[in-house]
Amino acid sequence: MNKNLFILFGILFSNFCFAQNLFNTEKSDTTNIYRNALAIYCNAIQKNNGNNKVIYVEPNYLLTDSLPKQINNIEIQYPDYIQLKKLIKTHGGHVTLVRIIPLKVSNNDFSVSLIPFYTTYKRKRFDLRNGGGLTVFYKFDSEQNGLVYAEHKFGGI
Repeated sequence: MNKNLFILFGILFSNFCFAQNLFNTEKSDTTNIYRNALAIYCNAIQKNNGNNKVIYVEPNYLLTDSLPKQINNIEIQYPDYIQLKKLIKTHGGHVTLVRIIPLKVSNNDFSVSLIPFYTTYKRKRFDLRNGGGLTVFYKFDSEQNGLVYAEHKFGGI
């Protein structure tokens, strides 16, 4: 009996040690692919620009409703258009607004993109200038029946 329990615990423990995270699109789950992509973006921002303490993300109520308000030491705000106008005025005429592009499927690749826009407000309209962005790729793992992080790439225009 003890030998069987020992083998069972050994198998379970080895699965925990070598398992990859599965990601999904469940809103309130910590394995949400949008949360994961935003965390990768925040980590990259922190490495490249340690001064950035706040990231402004364009609200999309299907995607951003359940995303966190802080990742590591970076505060994440989801300003509506009225708040965005005020932020632009108080930040010298522009802010960087990040747009999260919904899950895209191409062949066996699944991807989520985050695009930072240089955002200004003039003549009663917003002007968004795209300067590149981050794409996070996932692969479908049929054995685990879910999406597994594959890689991420930064791109420019």
